[in-house]
Amino acid sequence: MSPISRVLRVAVVAALALSAAVGTGATAAGAASWPNPSTSVPVGATIKVTSGTYDGGLKRFYGTGDLGTGG
Repeated sequence: MSPISRVLRVAVVAALALSAAVGTGATAAGAASWPNPSTSVPVGATIKVTSGTYDGGLKRFYGTGDLGTGG
């Protein structure tokens, strides 16, 4: 691929990305805020879910003991 066609390809991709971002009107200020946890819960073993899904209920879970050493 010649250097000119590579530059042209990069310019076209950049223009498409810019037009997609401008076309949606998306802004960081318009994004929904992330919810804050209501409490923190230490977890020393795997939380078993026997069926369906598990709703953590806006809690922040953090590992303790062997679950908290992996970083």
